[in-house]
Amino acid sequence: MLLLFVIFSCFSCVFSSKFCYDCSPEDYGNCLSPIQNNIKTTDCETQAEEQQTISTVLPLEFECFTLLTENGTYRGCVESRNEVCTYLTDQYRQYGIVKCDSCSSDKCNSDNLLYTDEDPNNDDGNGAAELSLSIGVVILNVLCLARILQ
Repeated sequence: MLLLFVIFSCFSCVFSSKFCYDCSPEDYGNCLSPIQNNIKTTDCETQAEEQQTISTVLPLEFECFTLLTENGTYRGCVESRNEVCTYLTDQYRQYGIVKCDSCSSDKCNSDNLLYTDEDPNNDDGNGAAELSLSIGVVILNVLCLARILQ
């Protein structure tokens, strides 16, 4: 039983859901600053299941996105793929895309693209920190298991 717990703990970060800020221009300007305006977050996997937009092969990976358009700002979840912003620009071309950004950690789509001059295709830069945290959790679980088995 303990071994199952340790295995589950080691892999829980791999199979956990992703949460993204989810809003549109209809949110009356609140989408520009989702943290300050307490914008809702959405569980990407649950949303995809409800909209029946995911394939039956799980687990899928999701990314958060922010689109700055001529109509306002959109934030939400999208299934991970190569060139997420190219895909979103093609899908939402009618809105006049000004900037696009995608990222891969929870609630990472909070930046206001009006005031950033970064490359819109860059990741959020948290990959090393996330990897270090995951490795730390694995090492901690192994140490706990070794102590229990002594």
